[in-house]
Amino acid sequence: MVRATALRVLGSLLLLLILAPTFAAPGDSSVQLAERLTRSAWLLASQRQRRTPGGVEPLHVRAPTPIAPGASSRPSRSGIVPLSLQLGQTSRFGLAYALAGPDQKRLDPVASTVQGFGFTGGFGSLTTDSQLYFYRPQLDRGAAVTLRRDYGRGRDVDNISPDRLRQGRAIKQGLDFASGSVKLTGRYQDIDAAFAPPARLLNGEGDTEAAKRLQELARESGTERLSLGLTAGLSKRWALTGGLDSMGDGKGAMRRQEFGIKGTFLRFNAVRQDVESSFKELKRFADPEVQKLDPQRGVRRRSVDWGLTPSSWLSIEGATNTARDEGGDVEQRSLGLRLGSLQFANRRREVAGFKAFKALDAADRSLEKIAGVNLAETQASLGLGGKRRLAYTEARVTDAAGRAEEQLYAFESRSVQARAQFRSVDAAFKSGKELGKFDQRYADVEGRRGQRQAAYDLNYVGSTRLGFTNHYERTQRSPGEKNASLRAQLANSLQLNLGRATARAFRSQTDVGNADGTETHQRIERVQLRRAVQKDGFLMAQHEVQTDTDARGERSVRQSNTLQGRMRVGPLFALDAQRTERRITGAGQEFQDAVNVSRRLGTVNLAWSFADRRDAKGRGETQKWSAGGKLWKGLSFNTSREAKSEQAAPAKPGADPAPAAHAADLRLGVTQEVGKLAKLTAGFAQVSDGEALKTREETLRLEARPVGEMAITGEFTQREAGGKPTAIVQGFTVTNEPKGAHLGWRAQYKRRSAAIGEPRETKGWGISYKGEGKRPVTLVASYLRNAEDAKGKAAPGRQVSAKLSTPLGHSVTLSAAFTNNMDEKTRKALTRTEVSLVDALNARESVTLSASLQRAIEPLNAKGIKHTREDTLRAEYRLGTGEDQCFVIGGNVTFRTERAAEAAFTSEFGSEIKWVRSF
Repeated sequence: MVRATALRVLGSLLLLLILAPTFAAPGDSSVQLAERLTRSAWLLASQRQRRTPGGVEPLHVRAPTPIAPGASSRPSRSGIVPLSLQLGQTSRFGLAYALAGPDQKRLDPVASTVQGFGFTGGFGSLTTDSQLYFYRPQLDRGAAVTLRRDYGRGRDVDNISPDRLRQGRAIKQGLDFASGSVKLTGRYQDIDAAFAPPARLLNGEGDTEAAKRLQELARESGTERLSLGLTAGLSKRWALTGGLDSMGDGKGAMRRQEFGIKGTFLRFNAVRQDVESSFKELKRFADPEVQKLDPQRGVRRRSVDWGLTPSSWLSIEGATNTARDEGGDVEQRSLGLRLGSLQFANRRREVAGFKAFKALDAADRSLEKIAGVNLAETQASLGLGGKRRLAYTEARVTDAAGRAEEQLYAFESRSVQARAQFRSVDAAFKSGKELGKFDQRYADVEGRRGQRQAAYDLNYVGSTRLGFTNHYERTQRSPGEKNASLRAQLANSLQLNLGRATARAFRSQTDVGNADGTETHQRIERVQLRRAVQKDGFLMAQHEVQTDTDARGERSVRQSNTLQGRMRVGPLFALDAQRTERRITGAGQEFQDAVNVSRRLGTVNLAWSFADRRDAKGRGETQKWSAGGKLWKGLSFNTSREAKSEQAAPAKPGADPAPAAHAADLRLGVTQEVGKLAKLTAGFAQVSDGEALKTREETLRLEARPVGEMAITGEFTQREAGGKPTAIVQGFTVTNEPKGAHLGWRAQYKRRSAAIGEPRETKGWGISYKGEGKRPVTLVASYLRNAEDAKGKAAPGRQVSAKLSTPLGHSVTLSAAFTNNMDEKTRKALTRTEVSLVDALNARESVTLSASLQRAIEPLNAKGIKHTREDTLRAEYRLGTGEDQCFVIGGNVTFRTERAAEAAFTSEFGSEIKWVRSF
């Protein structure tokens, strides 16, 4: 026994001396080599002690006893010793041995060892990467008795779970073969669930690369994977591809098969993929492509893409893509044919009960908008030569309630365009809005519910001098119902181009028949003559007649004549004039005149305009002249005077007309600039109503930059209104907000005369701060007394505000705002705090979540005070970038508490849908 022990010790020391030089890299120092030798010696000694029984085995089962006070509780030492051998230029062989003894700190008597090797290298066309490791946990009974202080009193070691003492194995094998046009890849992985070394072993002292490799294997414990990939060039024009990938975690699995072939006239690719819903350990795999499969759990996908091109004039291609989950499936099919000048394409998309849309490709996730809809589209065209073409388009949409159809037949040539369109939408069709969001081509389907429409167009475009269009449309609404109607429209237009002269004629006839037998008619006739004169001028004459017939058979005629011209009268001035006359049945004659004359004298612009109207409301006249420009360097001016005259029509025919009302508006402004240092502006404005003075205002404003980016602005305003005392406003503003600086500030003061009333003074300050880095913090704060609004009206009291914002990620922004307004005289106060989180989905879409707390105090009577508290939670979705072009969907919950003579509590739930669009 002693001899065997001595031989093992001697052999271990000899192996240590032989392998010691291989532990150090070529660049290691003697100190690093000594540290590796010391750690290796300790590992060998720990290995011997682990085999030696220590202490006395417990005699009966007893609960674990904690370490007595003063006993050592240091964690056990652990380490990893690698061995690396370079075999040639491309191959490398490595051994690794890791040991972790019992843990004193956690009272863990289980020691762990990991042994294994790895090989990376190539043999000609073959490249391999192999890893094999064994994990062996072992209960150290001597350490168990020592750590648990259980000498002769229990059998705590029998309470160790057998699962912790199971041995595990980890195998990873990769092969890459490349020879000529053949490439073969293979991956095999089998890691036992018992391969779970403790953290103290994986984080022990030793080689960092070996530790990372063991940590990766431990993270993938309990998983297995087999994948094969093949790419083979059968010839210069033919290639074959295939792949197989199977992986699992013991509870679920993923299987994927792929096959493809590509040649001169054939293209085929098929993919089959099943990811079981019980396969929940996808994120444990180190491969990022495997982690991307996590949203596809519980989804089965099948796709086939093929194409056949036997010649340059014949080609056929098709594709099928199906995804299925527990609720239903998504199916997409397409077929295309090209036979000479004949082209045909058919595409079908059907969504039935499918819910896992995140599992689809990014381009197909929009199919969620048409859930429960079957959409089929067909296109066909035939070229007849000489730029002549026949085309056919059909679209059919079906949901559970109804159907929508559209067919279009078209013929096009160099001179003729003919088109016939038929559209019908069932009244019960319910998917119109969702279909419009999915594709803008179907945006008007919802508005055509219950309609049957047929439209015909015939246009002649074969000449640059002559062209005409013809359009006939027949629309039937709600056939068979009480509110059914039939609308027929016929429209014709003619255009004749004769050099610089153009003539246009248009005629439209619209007839509407209702279910009760009544009919309405409308006819519009328009003739227009236009001639281009000079470079950008023209002369135009237009005559239009509109005749309406109502259900009682009464006719009304609206006739209008328009003359318009724009030209330059020699070198004198530019003239723009227009006159319009209207004659309306029962309303008499109306006319409008407008003349605008302008001229430029050097740097000064002069303009005069005149407008006159006469209609059923009365008559009005407006004259305006204006001048402006630069007189000399730094000095500029602008002035204008406008005079209006309005006279209302007599209340009864034959009565005396009402007296005319006159108004005048006179304005004058002069500006003197001194480089970039200062600018002085003086202004005068006077508005009168007849002979009475309405308002008169004189202003004086000085802007200066005395030092750096600091700006000082002073202003003086004297305002006089009819019958009121003269009001004077004067003040200044100092700002220092350099471009690119992090900190800026401003201060202001303004005083008003007694004629304006209270409050008389406005003063305060403000600061702004903008940080730097990837997530800069922006802060804006201000303190004001009697602040002014946008119209110059002052609000009495104190106003304090602060706003902070910072980005939390690529598109998420966090904002917080605080506002406190208090009026000491009226005993009113308002405090509001708001926190919002904005997620910009893209350049035009955003989602906002916000929470606000508002406290208000206001006097209830001579002695009482009313307290109001409002807490609001709001969610909002916004599409659009501005307030004039946006679509907003929002909802909010508000809890309101009022405390006065009696306490009251209310809760409000609200939602809003807002669509703002400017034209």
